[in-house]
Amino acid sequence: MSLNYDLTGVEGWTALNWSTDVEPVIFATMSTGIGRITRENYMEFAFRYNTWLKANGWDPAPVSMIEKMVGLKTNVGFETNAKWQKRFFDNQRRDFLWNNRKA
Repeated sequence: MSLNYDLTGVEGWTALNWSTDVEPVIFATMSTGIGRITRENYMEFAFRYNTWLKANGWDPAPVSMIEKMVGLKTNVGFETNAKWQKRFFDNQRRDFLWNNRKA
């Protein structure tokens, strides 16, 4: 399935840098389980995104970067906190076990 997005609700999106501000957040909608960034959920999006980044050895993203993307819509469905946490930790566990398996 393709990842579709709509930036028309993002204020001033044409002035944002595509490769550092826009594209990473679009792709992060899949890892966060939040397909629409709103005023009400951008902090939760930032938390989930930064949790994923840190777990994968990346530097955290500034909350201000996520706030600039309020209005972004994608075709990614919404996952509750419980569902997202289960998926996140199951993936971390699977990766750990795979990376530390005995030959």
